[in-house]
Amino acid sequence: MRTLITFAIVLVVSLPLQAQKIVYGKEWKKQMGKFPEYERMVSVKVTSACPTCHTYWVPLYHSEVRAIINEIWEEKVYSVSFQIARVGSLDITRDKRDKFTRSVVKVGEYTYVDNNGDGLFDVMINGSAKSVEEKVFILFERKWIAVKDAFGGITNEATNLHDVTRYVFDGSTWRVKEGVKK
Repeated sequence: MRTLITFAIVLVVSLPLQAQKIVYGKEWKKQMGKFPEYERMVSVKVTSACPTCHTYWVPLYHSEVRAIINEIWEEKVYSVSFQIARVGSLDITRDKRDKFTRSVVKVGEYTYVDNNGDGLFDVMINGSAKSVEEKVFILFERKWIAVKDAFGGITNEATNLHDVTRYVFDGSTWRVKEGVKK
């Protein structure tokens, strides 16, 4: 889990740094490896809503990263959420065997959902869409199909916009629901 937090912070910090030149002060320590890296210690505010849910606030130059760690071992799952103000978020859910079970990536107005942790997005949601026809899409046979009732990827069934085809997510891919005409 520490690797996930480090990866997300490095990713988030490195993206804005490419656009502007940073002058490293005395608080930065240069680490030489394959590529030179700079690191510094920062104080991090931690809040806790319950014994298994902690929120870490990591300050950046122009924003902050909020990392939410929620451990629910009774249900054999834990989730990690990284949120960057006005940019996006990354939510990862893993089971007790440390296998990815679901991930959600939000960049700007678009949200992408991987329902089964295989690394392939199964649902795409356009948060700025004005109509239902442009809002939710499922990945069916390598094409994005507009649907009207996938509820942001949290359900395993969806209907196309013309009420003709019902789709079901079988744990690995979307398929046409049996008994319904295509």
